[in-house]
Amino acid sequence: MADDSFARIEIANLEGRAQSTRFRQKLLHSLHAALRSSETIIKDAIRADTGHTDSEIALEYTLAISELRTHYESLSLEEDLKNQRALENLKATTNVGIVYITSSNRNQFFSVISSVSSALAAGNCVVLKVFES
Repeated sequence: MADDSFARIEIANLEGRAQSTRFRQKLLHSLHAALRSSETIIKDAIRADTGHTDSEIALEYTLAISELRTHYESLSLEEDLKNQRALENLKATTNVGIVYITSSNRNQFFSVISSVSSALAAGNCVVLKVFES
C-alpha cells in the first residue's frame, strides 16, 4: 500500500499536477473544508495529546486556519496567467517537486498545517511524517 502511495505521488509530480494554480486552490480549499468540518474532533485530539487549556487549543487551531488562508490568498490565477504570457518574469519561482515534511512535537497541529499548506501553495507534492508525542 505504501509503495503504491509513493508511486502515485511520483506520477503526480512527473505530470506536474500540483503546478496548476486552480489545482492548488482546490487542494487548499479542500483542506480548509476538512479542517472546519472536523473542528471539534481536532480540538479534542489536541487536548488529549497536550493537556492545553481551551484558550490555548483555540489559539493553535485559529492560527493554523489563518496560515492556511494566507497561503490560499497568495495564489492568483490572473497573476499566474499574466506571468505565463510575459516574455520575462523576474518574480518566477519553481517548485521543488516532492517535499518530505516531518512534524514538530510542539504545537504539532499548527506545524503540520502551516508546512503542508505552504508546500501545496508552492506547487509541491507532499509526503508527511507525523511523530507521536
